Amino acid sequence: VRPGEFPYGGRGVGESADMKGLDYSFSRPEPARMVAEGFAFAMRYLSYTPGKNITPQERDALFAAGLSIGLVWETYAQRPMSGYAGGREDAQAAYSQARALGQPLDRPIYFAVDWDASESEIATVRDYLSGAASILGAERIGVYGSYRVVSVCMETGAAAWGWQTYAWSGRSIYAGAHIYQYSNGEWNGTVDFNEGRQPDIGCWPYIPTTIEEVERMGMSGFSGDFDGDGKDELVVFYDYGDAKTGVFLVAADNDYQPVRKQLLDWRQDSAE
Repeated sequence: VRPGEFPYGGRGVGESADMKGLDYSFSRPEPARMVAEGFAFAMRYLSYTPGKNITPQERDALFAAGLSIGLVWETYAQRPMSGYAGGREDAQAAYSQARALGQPLDRPIYFAVDWDASESEIATVRDYLSGAASILGAERIGVYGSYRVVSVCMETGAAAWGWQTYAWSGRSIYAGAHIYQYSNGEWNGTVDFNEGRQPDIGCWPYIPTTIEEVERMGMSGFSGDFDGDGKDELVVFYDYGDAKTGVFLVAADNDYQPVRKQLLDWRQDSAE
């Protein structure tokens, strides 16, 4: 799957469960290096600390390099111990910041539980996530944390999305986790390494690969055999939520050039 030469690219297109990603806070790694070293997504922060947060300029640079973006909210490690009221407050701020970035409303926000939370503490963490869900909706709640945190929160319905760290997890990896953080402090201590473990890990852009999925997600697109090989291709129009629309190709057999030419010819005809 590849994007055409349109406003944004995006490796969130047809996300695969073996793709690699980075997360980072105050550093700003070059998107070109990220792509050159095989990374496909960046997990970036929302918080009350501007220097830590992703900006629209960084978003554009990541998209232009063909990277997709996921969002995580974190202020300080044990903030989820503030319970339901704290979750509501943080989700309101997270929602505002995410919308300012153009994050689509079907994408999750992960909330960080960045310590070795005990079983008794997880009860309060679940209250915190319930408070966040009262603002965002339960289907958009993600949680970052240990095996115990992610597994309990997902299995009890407190979180719909899970990002597990290797820290405090022994050798266990929760099968339902969407993202697994497998190494910290890489690139001279500036980034952490992650891998996607599900087809959709909650980043955007996320582009469906069948016309049925396009329709189910309320997006626009059309399919057809554009290059005469007897197999259907798919064109998807993706609304980024900030007055920009991307046009993506989903091509059979990884043979993009004939389909790309057809789409560009169609774009020229439409402009005329």
